[in-house]
Amino acid sequence: MVTSIFLLLCYIACSAFGLILLKMGLNHGTALTLSAAVIEVKMHLLLIAGALLYVISFLLNLVVMSRFNLNYVYPISAGLIYIAIIALSVLLLKEKVTSTQIVGMIAILAGIIIMNIKK
Repeated sequence: MVTSIFLLLCYIACSAFGLILLKMGLNHGTALTLSAAVIEVKMHLLLIAGALLYVISFLLNLVVMSRFNLNYVYPISAGLIYIAIIALSVLLLKEKVTSTQIVGMIAILAGIIIMNIKK
């Protein structure tokens, strides 16, 4: 069980960091040029790292889904990924958080706690 929870946390981290790195890489610019039978793609290293982390998160998600009930793991992981993305956006991208987002994060955390209360 500890291994499964660790894999879930790794999935959440890879997904959130992957998306943040994708955004940071896109902010540095990409280029796609087409000429006679040649396709040239220029991508920033952050974009490549973000894509790689996002692929890893997809593979981890497959493993996590096989170990938990989908109706249990999907809402929890989606909510925690959302919260992680907001936190990383504030820290790394210097984005602002609105009061509505804060209320939403509190509601997500409350929902996760309520879902995990044992009967």
